[in-house]
Amino acid sequence: MSFDKFKALEIKNKVEKLGGHLVAVSKKFKIEVIKQAAAAGIEDFGENYVEEALEKIASYSSSHTKNENPVRWHFIGNVQSNNINKMIDKFDVVHSLFKLKHIKKFNENSSTRQKILIQVRHEDDSRENGVFLNDLESLILKVKPLPMINLKGLMFMPPEEFTKEELSQSFKRIKETFDSLSCKDEKNDWDMISMGMSADFEIALEMGATHVRIGTAVFGART
Repeated sequence: MSFDKFKALEIKNKVEKLGGHLVAVSKKFKIEVIKQAAAAGIEDFGENYVEEALEKIASYSSSHTKNENPVRWHFIGNVQSNNINKMIDKFDVVHSLFKLKHIKKFNENSSTRQKILIQVRHEDDSRENGVFLNDLESLILKVKPLPMINLKGLMFMPPEEFTKEELSQSFKRIKETFDSLSCKDEKNDWDMISMGMSADFEIALEMGATHVRIGTAVFGART
């Protein structure tokens, strides 16, 4: 399936009209498709797999001048200890951190201040990725002072089986938690809530998301 520029821009415009920013989830799509999307005006791309992402970043960088269609690369997948050294200084934002040992590794090895989000999970979610909201403040108190970390905000993925009402309530709770923690200072921006995907991004934006991660609605179905 070829990239549909008009469909992609329709999604981008809808997101922006609702006050958010689009992170186009480009995992499994070839670099040629990403280049077409960038040429159409999409600036932020989300990748899930480290090796695949690094190949795309290198390919994109080598074929574009510094000021031509600049893009930002977001890592949104599961962060594994053995991949962190490969990730250092490669991604504009890492969305999916929730283990203090991983965050400390970025802090110890990054040459520029790494922008990160802490991934949180709902108490009814059986998946293991993310810190529970009850444990979030304790983690933030340990992360906030790290000199090479810019704590941008929170990432959230609701359980897949949630109804629209449950989605709305869970997104609202994340926004309320984000507001109550107030971590902004001279080092930490605390200005980003990454939640919402192709099926629920409108609800997420209505409830306070700043960035939504959309793949299928932008690029079409993966093959």
